[in-house]
Amino acid sequence: MYRQEDYLRLLRRNYEECGVEFDESKFRVDHDPPEIQKFQEPETISHPFGQLYLDLTYTKTKVKVKINCALYNIHEKYYAVGKTPPVKTLVQTLKTVGYSDDFLKRVIKGYDDNKKFGKKIWKYLDAKLFKEDKKKKKVKKSRKEPVEEEEEEEDKDSTLGDDEDPFDMEVDDDEDFAQDDDVVFSDIDDDN
Repeated sequence: MYRQEDYLRLLRRNYEECGVEFDESKFRVDHDPPEIQKFQEPETISHPFGQLYLDLTYTKTKVKVKINCALYNIHEKYYAVGKTPPVKTLVQTLKTVGYSDDFLKRVIKGYDDNKKFGKKIWKYLDAKLFKEDKKKKKVKKSRKEPVEEEEEEEDKDSTLGDDEDPFDMEVDDDEDFAQDDDVVFSDIDDDN
């Protein structure tokens, strides 16, 4: 009980004011503080990637010992970084360790199944989440203006005053024009 001593003191005062006999043993709650649990290290799990394999070859006069650490190398190079190893590399290392051909075939089949499933999921996501608007955009045809008007506009450009900006242009909505997003012009750069 939270702040039990204060509770009992106030309850005693209330009972005395009301003229009722107070028995503290009915209201006292014995509680032990919770035990602090010590952190226990989890047991280390031994998996085949952490094991080194010894290849023993012996003849009448010699014993050759080879340490095969191919699984450990794959684990360090791929799995520890969060990548999946290429199937060819994985199958070769499993074969050097001594796995059977049936197991290797199952590994290859599982890899192919995962690849097919990934393509299937991607098609579904592409169709459901990333679908684009299939509305056709209407292309406005630009009107052909007579050549004489263009010549008149060029004459106007040559007679611009000092207070007019030669780069200040208005674009008609009827005309199609492409603009590079990478090129940015600013009036602020000219003032500095």
